[in-house]
Amino acid sequence: LYQKILLISRTHLSEIFTKAIVLTDKMLSEICKQELLDQDRSSIGSDNLENYKLFKSASNTLEINFKYAIEQRFLEFKKQLNYKSTATVKLQLIDMNDMEDVVISELIAEAILRKFATPIGITNRRFCTLFGLQEPCLNKTPLTEKSLTDFLRVALQELELPSKVCALIYRNYEVVLFEYINEFYAMVNEPMIAAGIL
Repeated sequence: LYQKILLISRTHLSEIFTKAIVLTDKMLSEICKQELLDQDRSSIGSDNLENYKLFKSASNTLEINFKYAIEQRFLEFKKQLNYKSTATVKLQLIDMNDMEDVVISELIAEAILRKFATPIGITNRRFCTLFGLQEPCLNKTPLTEKSLTDFLRVALQELELPSKVCALIYRNYEVVLFEYINEFYAMVNEPMIAAGIL
């Protein structure tokens, strides 16, 4: 059942992320086209054209990194179970260069929780029940709102994309995620409900 939930999560979240990448591509392309029509703003256009090239060259890697981030988060959760340490908080120092991404990620997570608290709570409760875990585990599963935004933050970490491009990717990911999140949680819950969990 765990593998099935991982597969559903990886498949559907990757589809959501791909939609965000396509949307970002379209927006960056439109910006560049518009600026090419306006010769008086060629200096701005050249920056945006460079940003678009960087985005295009990184987009495949981004999608691979995103899938990998999902798999790693599920693996970390499973490892915590083996060590019986789900209540332990992993502390890490945040590099100042990553601070902007962390803040954006946290803001999106808060917005998701405000709007979708019920399906998030139900899904994580079922997921914890699957492993015989209690309430303290609820905020540590790979299906929390924080995990959904962390997947993107981790995917972006190794890539040196301009902050404007990263902000646009975050924005579009949030937009697409909000559109499909109920469908995602319904699909994740399906096998757990079928197995008689809650």
